[in-house]
Amino acid sequence: MQVRPDHVLLTNLLLHNRLDKHPKKNKKPKFVSKIKPRKGDTDFSQFQKTNLKIAAIFLFLITLKIVMPIYLNNNFESKIEFGDRLPVSYSGPLLKGSNVLYFAKDTCQLIIQEIITDLYTLRLNVFRFLETVTLRSVSQKEGIHSRILLKGNLHHRIKGAGRINLREGEFTMFWADSANCKCRFEENVEYRTLDIFYGPQLIQQLIPFFPELKYLDRDEHPKQLVKNPCFITPLMSDITRQIMECPFDESTSQFYFELKVREYLFLMLEHIYRRPPSRYRFTPYETACIIKAHQLLLEDVSKKPLSLRMLAKAVAINEFKLKAGFRQLFGMSIFDCLHEARMQKARELLLSTNDPIKQICELTGYPRMTNFITAFRRRFGYTPGSIRRK
Repeated sequence: MQVRPDHVLLTNLLLHNRLDKHPKKNKKPKFVSKIKPRKGDTDFSQFQKTNLKIAAIFLFLITLKIVMPIYLNNNFESKIEFGDRLPVSYSGPLLKGSNVLYFAKDTCQLIIQEIITDLYTLRLNVFRFLETVTLRSVSQKEGIHSRILLKGNLHHRIKGAGRINLREGEFTMFWADSANCKCRFEENVEYRTLDIFYGPQLIQQLIPFFPELKYLDRDEHPKQLVKNPCFITPLMSDITRQIMECPFDESTSQFYFELKVREYLFLMLEHIYRRPPSRYRFTPYETACIIKAHQLLLEDVSKKPLSLRMLAKAVAINEFKLKAGFRQLFGMSIFDCLHEARMQKARELLLSTNDPIKQICELTGYPRMTNFITAFRRRFGYTPGSIRRK
């Protein structure tokens, strides 16, 4: 390997300079090479090559270190030390080309898959606990933090920003120059989240389209960009699915992920800053009724759904408020929401089971296969049969 002068300079900076920002007099450097040059060594001798290797190893260890340390709080707080490989029994979603962080003990299992770049950090979390615990995570990075709750309901407390309660299918977003967040996890529940952090460089690129971003760094405390958590739209749902089902190999997946996280950020900002103001206001009771109607509607998509009148009666709200509230909360009509849930369930069954297409058609509420195939092709752009041939 040819050793360049700038490489040697980097080596010298790493090995011979102090790492603390405010060095004190007469204090020895924290990291100094113990290898001394021999007589006759030239500028590009074995001594400098060895130091360069040490510096490379040092940098490699830094990149492997988790950006956001996590602390487990169960009677007392302790920092979690992660392993670096997935358990053999793991059968959940995979983030292609990611670094794996794994921790397990008698009462919990934590799996983190993360991709760290200069512009963004992408992290898929799969957690399960056998008892109720609190996790605290700390980030010293300035930028926009976002979270989509893929599975479970989760309570957050962010220092300086207050409480954020997320239901399954909701997302939140906040800006912070540093973040200290506590999450409460209930026992015997599996949680899945997709977290995306956007650095200042990427945010700057979107200021011409969203001038509101220009003033974010004026806030001393974390600022919630979403006043109340919102349910993700079908387009956002598509992007999260595409991220977790990346069709490319590790050499090209990074480019693909960068496109997808940019697209997702643009959709979130559109949702926050460009959405027309709500025409109707709903009380907390009415909002809870609309969410309950959503749960009833999707409880079993294989069955014939309740009529609008029966659904409104079941949750004790009038039909007009149910229709208007459904569109306001979920960004689509009641019928479109049911259709989307059926399509997503059909796609999941096609990919994860060997059930015949006719059976999947019945499980998703379609009595005729021709109607099912037509609806599936309209939604995804390909037929149910072709997805299994890929």
